[in-house]
Amino acid sequence: MKKKCWIRLCHVNQDILDFAIEDFSISQSIYQDELRHLERWEKENRLHQLRFLRKGSLINCYLSAAATISAHEFSDARIACAKAIALVLVTDDFFDVGASKEEQENLIALVEKWDHHHKVEFYSEQVEVVFSAFYTTVNQLGEMASAVQNCDVTKHLDETWLHYMRSVATEAKWQRNQYVPTVEEYMTDALTSYGMGPIMLTSLYFVQNKLMKHIIKDPEYSELLRLMGTCGRLLNDTQGFERESRDGKLNIISLLVLQSGGSMSIEAAQEATQESVASCRRDLLRMVVREDRVVPRPCKEVFWRFCKTAHLFYCHTDGFSSPKEMLHAMNAIFREPLKLQTSSPLAVQSEK
Repeated sequence: MKKKCWIRLCHVNQDILDFAIEDFSISQSIYQDELRHLERWEKENRLHQLRFLRKGSLINCYLSAAATISAHEFSDARIACAKAIALVLVTDDFFDVGASKEEQENLIALVEKWDHHHKVEFYSEQVEVVFSAFYTTVNQLGEMASAVQNCDVTKHLDETWLHYMRSVATEAKWQRNQYVPTVEEYMTDALTSYGMGPIMLTSLYFVQNKLMKHIIKDPEYSELLRLMGTCGRLLNDTQGFERESRDGKLNIISLLVLQSGGSMSIEAAQEATQESVASCRRDLLRMVVREDRVVPRPCKEVFWRFCKTAHLFYCHTDGFSSPKEMLHAMNAIFREPLKLQTSSPLAVQSEK
């Protein structure tokens, strides 16, 4: 009897394995189609012409989106998320290394005018490329999200992107003026400049039907965003510390050392930062598993998955600045067929 049960169980396990292989193949085919869509989007919006933009960033953007929103049925959400992440990287590189003070101010003025941007002249061709990509993409995503939500959410998306862009401009101004903010000043701005505001809002509009305004305005949503943004920013700063130090840029590690008056070492600052990350991660998980709150559970789970994705990208290095570091994961998910380790079946002794 036991031998028959074991044989039947082996057949069941093989069926499950076959189903898993087929599901992975379907997912990989979907991912490849979506990635081709994003590559066309990048060329149509001339983003590949921007010399300041870090190379190979688009596939990293999509990897981040796919790792966070992986279900087959959320194709629109995944693509929208990847485009939002890509626009954040474009903005970050534009204000960090790619634009003059005049170009930065010009871009902000154009975004402020938005539908009336024709009243403002483009300072340069690259400003035109960046703004046009923003204007076209955010409006298209807004139209699609409005259809999902059954109400117009485009204006809210515009406002969220403007808030984020002003935050990045503040950091650029600090850098130009060689201003050294306090840790509190830095973290207040950094939570916005990390970019999770527009990325999260764009994604959730496609994940959750009827994401009402009162949900987004609720303190619970703000706290989820703060905890996720804190984790991401601190992880980013930890892995980017050496590179930014060479470039003369401040981040949380260097600011903690400076604010201590030299009493805190770099190693102690890094350890304190990792403790803060762990604390925020625990607090975020507590909020996610709580029941009977304002923010729907599917939305809270997206916050948690974004947090885990941030750990994937910043585990050993800055995955967005070092595309080669993520190459193995990219190939395994998007390109390579699933490889299974096979072994000989265990010998089964029949009962005497």
